[in-house]
Amino acid sequence: MSGDEQKPPGEDRKEGTSEKYPAKKASESDYQVTRKSPVKSVWNNWKEMDSRALPSRAPEPVAALQESFRKRLEHVLGISEPESQLHSIQREWSALAGLLGNHSEPIEIKDGRLVVVVRQSVYAQELQLHSRSILKAIEKTLGFRLQGIQIRSSGFRK
Repeated sequence: MSGDEQKPPGEDRKEGTSEKYPAKKASESDYQVTRKSPVKSVWNNWKEMDSRALPSRAPEPVAALQESFRKRLEHVLGISEPESQLHSIQREWSALAGLLGNHSEPIEIKDGRLVVVVRQSVYAQELQLHSRSILKAIEKTLGFRLQGIQIRSSGFRK
């Protein structure tokens, strides 16, 4: 190239160099793998950040929160525990009693026993046969124990 020709910008520098960042010559040590220590996580340097990011205790199940809220609300409103238990049983009755839930209805809890009204004597007998499994389902699902089931018939006798 003659002196009259202009060089494009950057060609006057040596290859691989820059005014700001001069080129580093590669040495053999750059290509050797050294195993000084195991690879550390970036988070190991910030343990205090890790502890703030995680909850301090395990989260509570939603059902437990609903139960505690319901109990506080019932206390404020003056609802007794048997009334609360009865309401819970009435709400879940079709799931607890199965098909018998369509032909019976829990109406009160008296002396630790669930009083259930049935429409026909056939359903009273079936309810009596399944009373243990219903009581176990109440205990498992709702978390309180009843002594038994008292059955009343609401039909007219001829």
